[in-house]
Amino acid sequence: MKSQHNEQTLNEESALSSLVSAYRQGSLTRRDAIARLAGLGLSLPAAMATLSASGVNAAQGTPTVERSGGRLVTSMSQSPSSLDPAFGINAPEFSITSWIYDNLVWLGPDLVLQPMLATEWTSNDEANIWTFTLRTDATFTNGRQLVADDVVFSISRVLNPDTGSPGQSGLGPIESVEAPDPQTVVFTLSAPYADFPLELSQRWARVVAPEAEENLATEPIGSGPFMLSEYVPGSHVLVVRNPDHWDPNAGLVDEIELRTFPDEVAEITALQNGDVHIMYDLPPAAYDQVSGSEGVVVHEVPTGTWIPMIMRVDTPPFDIPQVREAIKYCMDRPAFVNTVLFGHGTTANDHNVPPNHPFAWNTEPRERDIDRAKALLAEAGLPDGFEFELVAATDRSIRADTAVIIQELVREAGITFNVQTIDYDTFIAQVYKQGPLYIGYWGMRPTLDSQMVPFFTTDGSFNEYAYSNQKLDETLFAARAELDDEQRGALYQEAQQILSEEGPVLIPYFLNVGSAARSEVVGYEAHPLTTFDLRYVSLGG
Repeated sequence: MKSQHNEQTLNEESALSSLVSAYRQGSLTRRDAIARLAGLGLSLPAAMATLSASGVNAAQGTPTVERSGGRLVTSMSQSPSSLDPAFGINAPEFSITSWIYDNLVWLGPDLVLQPMLATEWTSNDEANIWTFTLRTDATFTNGRQLVADDVVFSISRVLNPDTGSPGQSGLGPIESVEAPDPQTVVFTLSAPYADFPLELSQRWARVVAPEAEENLATEPIGSGPFMLSEYVPGSHVLVVRNPDHWDPNAGLVDEIELRTFPDEVAEITALQNGDVHIMYDLPPAAYDQVSGSEGVVVHEVPTGTWIPMIMRVDTPPFDIPQVREAIKYCMDRPAFVNTVLFGHGTTANDHNVPPNHPFAWNTEPRERDIDRAKALLAEAGLPDGFEFELVAATDRSIRADTAVIIQELVREAGITFNVQTIDYDTFIAQVYKQGPLYIGYWGMRPTLDSQMVPFFTTDGSFNEYAYSNQKLDETLFAARAELDDEQRGALYQEAQQILSEEGPVLIPYFLNVGSAARSEVVGYEAHPLTTFDLRYVSLGG
C-alpha cells in the first residue's frame, strides 16, 4: 500500500510540474491551467497560488488594449431598479455598479484574483484575520481620496441586517472590519476561511462614498473608471469616462450605454444591424442564428449558471418532502439540455454545484421514473396528484421554456402546473421571495460558500424557499471553516446530497454563459461568473 501511495504522489507531482511548465511557456492560458489544476484536486485559491508562484506576473491578466474613445452600446433584457451596489440582484445592476465603483480585488474572465483598490493582502496562520493594504491614488468622483474608513463603511453597511442588503450573508463569515490607519483594512472572521479574498470581488463588496449614501440608488458616487451621466429606468443608462481614475489602462471608451430590450427578437436585430455592440445574454436558441451573422462573434463559456424551480416549503403541498421528490423523479434531464439549451449546457441533479467543480457530488442525476413519482405522491396523501400555478418572468425566454417542459413532464404523474408568464418588474415586486412556485435564474459565485450559504441556510439572505435544515446549516458552516481540502470537499459533497435528496429546489441543468459582440469590440470575453465589467474593453476601427 505504501508503494502504491508513493507512486500516486509521484504521478500527481509530475502532472503538476507539467502543467506549470506549460503555463510558463505560454501553451496554456490561465483559465485552462486553473481548470486542469482543479482536476488534480486543487481548490481555486490553491490553483491561483500555484500559478502565482510559477514566476508569471498576475498583472499580465489585465488586458492591455489601446484606448479608442467612442460610445460602446450594450443591451440587456432587464432594467436596473437601483444603482446602489448593496441592493444589486440582477444583471444590469451588478454590471453598471462594476463600471462606477471599484472593489478591493478583481476576478477577470480567467478567474485569477488580482489587485484593485487593494495592492496586497495577507492572513494569519489560522486564516481568520485578513489584512488588506489600499492604494493611495484612488479618489471618488467627488474628488475625495478613498481611504480605509470608506471600505469599513461599505462592508459594514451590507452586513447590517437593518440595511436589508441581499448580500448580507454572501461575503463570508465576517465578524468585524476595522481601519487601523487610512491605508489598512483588517477583517476578523468568525471562523477560518481560506477563500475569503475571493468574496470581496463580489457585487456587494464595492466601495461607496459614505457621504453619498442617501442617494446612491440614483446618484452613485464611486471610484470606478466611469461616472453616471443619465439614468432612465426601463429605457437606458449612460456612463461617461472618469478622467481621474487611478488605472490608466481602464476606461478605454468615452461612454458606455446600456439599453433595455424586453423583446429578444428586437435585441438580436439591433445587434445584427450594428446598433448594439454587445448583447450580454444570448439565448441558447439564438446561437446558430447569431453566429451566422456578418460581423458578429458569439462568446460562450461553460459555467455554473442555474435555473431553479423554487418550491416554498411554507406552502402546501411543497411542505411535504415526498411531493418535492416526486417532482424531481418526473424530470427527463437530458431533454432540457437538448430542447431548452440546444446542447449549450449540462444536466444537474437538484443542487447548484456544477459537475466540473473539484468538490462536486458527481452522482449520476436521477433518471425519470414516473412509477416512483406516483408512489411518492401516494405516500404524501396525493394519489391523484394536484394542480398549481407555475410563474415565469418574461425577461429571458429560457424561464418560460423551462416552465413549459416541467409542465409537460409532471403531467403523467397526475400533476397539473398551469404556467403563467409575467413581466420582470411585476415578478420582482410580487413573486420573487414571495410566490410559492416559480422559475429563478442565478449565475455562478466565486466560491462554494457564496454559491450555497446565502441560498440554502436558514438565515441566508437569498433563501427564497422558507427552507431550514439544521444538518445542512451545520455542514455548510463546517465546510467554510475547514482548511483541509479533502475534508472540506467531503463536507460540500454531503451538503449537495442533502439538497438533491430533500431540498426545496428543482435544478435540472446548468446553462453555459453566452453573449455576442460585434467584431469591432476589442478585449471582451464572456465571464464564467456572468460578470460584465467593461473597464478594459475598447472599440476597433
